[in-house]
Amino acid sequence: MRFLSHRRAFLLFALAAASLAMMLGRPVTAWAQVEVNTCGQSVSGRAVLTGDLDCTGFDGHAVIVEIGRLDLNGFTITGGNFYGVACFRSCKIVGPGTITGSQRNGVTVWGKATIRGVAITGNGQEGVEARSVEIRDSTITGNGGGIRADRSVKVRDSVITGNAGSGVVVGVLDYIGHGMFECRKARMSIGDSTTITGNGLGADCGVSWACADLVSCPKAPRLRGAVTCDTSLVNGSALPGESWGICTLD
Repeated sequence: MRFLSHRRAFLLFALAAASLAMMLGRPVTAWAQVEVNTCGQSVSGRAVLTGDLDCTGFDGHAVIVEIGRLDLNGFTITGGNFYGVACFRSCKIVGPGTITGSQRNGVTVWGKATIRGVAITGNGQEGVEARSVEIRDSTITGNGGGIRADRSVKVRDSVITGNAGSGVVVGVLDYIGHGMFECRKARMSIGDSTTITGNGLGADCGVSWACADLVSCPKAPRLRGAVTCDTSLVNGSALPGESWGICTLD
C-alpha cells in the first residue's frame, strides 16, 4: 500500500508540474531529434545522420556530440582534420554506419564511449580513444591503432584487425620511453565471438614502439567465449615486451 501511495503521489506531482508548465506557456518537452547534415555540427541529446557526410579537408571535427546519442542510420562520416566524431562527455554511437578518413582518431570521447554496429576504418591515428570504451557488433580495421582507453575496455562480437599500432590498449598513464607507457589500474574484457588479430604490423612496431593485439596492465586481459587473438603484451615491460601468455603466438 505504501508503494501505491508513493506512486500515486509521484503521478499527481508530475501532472501538476505539466499543468503548471502549460499554464505558463512552457510545455514539457523531451530531447528533440536533431538531424546531422553539416561538417562541424555540434549536437546534444538524440542526433541522426541524414545522409553521407563528407568532411574531407574540413579543419575541425566532422561531428561534435556534446552529450547523448548519434545514430549513423546506415550512412558514412568521412574525414575531418581532427576527429571524425568528438564527444565532450559520454556518448553512444549506433550503426549501421561507417566512420572513416579522419586525419586523427575516428572517435574521441572524453567520458565513456558506447559503440554498437559501427565500422571504424582508415583513420590516421586511433580508431577509438576514450576514458572507457564498450563496443559490440563493430569492426575496427585499417586505422593507425585500434582502441585506446584510460580506464576500461569491453568488447563483444567484434573484429579488430589490420591496425598499424596495437589492437586494444588499456591503462595508459604517462609515456616512459621505448614505445611504452606507465600503466594505471585498468581492466580489459574481451568476449563472445571477437577476433583481434593482425594488429601491430606498422613500421615502428618492434623498433620504437611495442605493439600487440592486446596491451594491458596491471592485470591480464580477461577473455571469455570464442575469442581469437595472436599476441598480448604487458604494458610497461619495455621492448620487445613480455606477453601475458593468453594468445596463440605468445
